[in-house]
Amino acid sequence: MVNNLIFDLGRVLINWDLKSFASNYTDNRELQGKIVNDIFNHNDWHMLDKGTISEEEAADRFSERVGISVKEIENIIHEARKIMTLKKDTYDELIRLKDKYT
Repeated sequence: MVNNLIFDLGRVLINWDLKSFASNYTDNRELQGKIVNDIFNHNDWHMLDKGTISEEEAADRFSERVGISVKEIENIIHEARKIMTLKKDTYDELIRLKDKYT
């Protein structure tokens, strides 16, 4: 018998399409790849997400690895947060299931 449901946030309950974000952020294909792979899909991002490093420390690491200024890294992170929007279909399903599993 199922007593609990666990919903992941990124790409399940919240939109998080990094490739689309990167291509909208810049026309530079090399930078697009760095945004996706060397910032958001890097272990440093996961550490930032978990709270084990600060945003300032993460920005310094990203800047050094990607080769762009900390200010630009901060802008990329700021702009990327705007793509985190609720996935209505998953949210609706969560609400539908809420009473059954609470």
